[in-house]
Amino acid sequence: MNNPKVSFIIITYNTKETYLKKSIDSIIQQTYRDIEIIIVDDGSTNGTEKLCDGYANYDSRIQVIHQKNSGAGVARNKGIEIAQGEWIAFIDSDDWVSLNMAENIQKHFSNEQDIISFGYADYIGNKYYNHMYGNSESIQFKKSEFESIELAIMKDKEETEKYPMFFGAVWNCVYRREFLNRNNIRFVASLRRAQDAVFNLHAIEKAGNIMYLKEEFYYYRIHNESICHRFAKNPQIYDALINELFKFCQLNNKDIRFYKAYDNFRATFLLESIKLHYFHKDNPSPKKERINQLDKSINKEPYKSLMVKYDNIDLNKKQKLQLNLLKNKKYFELQSIFRLYYKVKSSQQKIYDLTK
Repeated sequence: MNNPKVSFIIITYNTKETYLKKSIDSIIQQTYRDIEIIIVDDGSTNGTEKLCDGYANYDSRIQVIHQKNSGAGVARNKGIEIAQGEWIAFIDSDDWVSLNMAENIQKHFSNEQDIISFGYADYIGNKYYNHMYGNSESIQFKKSEFESIELAIMKDKEETEKYPMFFGAVWNCVYRREFLNRNNIRFVASLRRAQDAVFNLHAIEKAGNIMYLKEEFYYYRIHNESICHRFAKNPQIYDALINELFKFCQLNNKDIRFYKAYDNFRATFLLESIKLHYFHKDNPSPKKERINQLDKSINKEPYKSLMVKYDNIDLNKKQKLQLNLLKNKKYFELQSIFRLYYKVKSSQQKIYDLTK
């Protein structure tokens, strides 16, 4: 029996049943049938594990792997290891894909292509917000553009405006499996935030050819339980991410543009850690304790040197304001901004990220 053309890898951990069903159903019902579906259950305890097994009994193309809760990176790497498809697609368990995704993308498969990216839509409060790039139906990026795309991932403002497609995620890309294995491209298992961005930086660095398709294949559900909104219990997850970005720059002998972008990246995620940990509405610690912890954090690396470079960091106006308050230790004013954010978010019962 020939290997399938596409391996869809879904990672799930206690995903809401209706979300997970929609995600798996959108893959089972693909108009292109030569696929396999790998579901890695990362230690679910809410019945998700039984739901996955039920799907495996229903469709022989599905295999389910149950593992102790180890994080998305470990789970995705397990999926890559057992995948048999020529191409690999990663699907978040609360998202879904168009039914013609595999059929339309496989028309562009070749041994020359290593990564194929495509359009997507955010799904927020029963509304769709489309994200497309360029004027052509397809774009073959030049090798000379790859570093600019990497810089866009690292929050370089100029390059982000030129390359607005979301290469910081893996779910709107497919990857040739042989390419990933030959270059040993894997997720950093220890990371809990922005694993996708680090994965794609290494993948783009090694890629020979990258294509973009101006078609909407992926639907990204944004809700209150999304990782980009829920309480981050451990702020050190951001330190680990920032350190991985620095290692990437060193490993690949990147020039000063990358280190400037690195400053933008760590400033962005420092502010995210403030929103999702220190001043998150679900943080149970007393306010004074949180402020003391934050003060200690910004007085050591990887943030201490960032405060010195404040004037050279290229952020938007809201981020610049927040960073200025942080630099001048105006913690209560900063806290008020995020208190307002959560108040608005709660009253409207929608996700409107006022801090971006």
